[in-house]
Amino acid sequence: MDSSGPAARLTGTMTKGLGHASVDSIDPKVDCVFKALLGAESNRDLLTHFLNAVLSADLTRPIVVVEIQNPYNEKKFLDDKLTVVDIKARDATGQMFQVEIQLLNHRDLSARILYGWASLYRSQIKEGESYRKLRPTYAIWLLGQTPMPLI
Repeated sequence: MDSSGPAARLTGTMTKGLGHASVDSIDPKVDCVFKALLGAESNRDLLTHFLNAVLSADLTRPIVVVEIQNPYNEKKFLDDKLTVVDIKARDATGQMFQVEIQLLNHRDLSARILYGWASLYRSQIKEGESYRKLRPTYAIWLLGQTPMPLI
C-alpha cells in the first residue's frame, strides 16, 4: 500500500487547540470518523480497496474505481420514509455499494438492513426502464454485536 495514502495519515498526530492529540486515539468505529475514512472523496482509493477485500469472493472482477454517491435515499412522496446511509457508492459497471457501521443492536436491525438494500436496488431504474438495467447491489454492515433474532 502507498505509504502516503489515507491509511498512512492515521499514524501521524494532529493538533487540537493548544494541546496535541494522537490520531491513534481516534476511534474509526465512531460514525463521523468512519464516514470520513471511507466516505470522503479524497479517500475513494481506500473505499475501493475495502470493497475489493470484503467482496473478493463475490465479484467477477476487481472494482477499479468507485464514485461516492449522495448518502440520502430520497423520498418520492411526502409520506415515504427517508433513509440515510453511512456510505453509498457506484462503480464503473453500475454496481451499487452501501457500507454501514452499527455498534448497537436493536430489534428492527434486520428489517433496516433489508429496507436500506431494497431502497438502493430500487433506485437504479425509473418508470418505463427495463429491469435488465438492474446491477448487483451490495450492502455491507459492520456490526458491533450479533443481530437479534427475528421474533
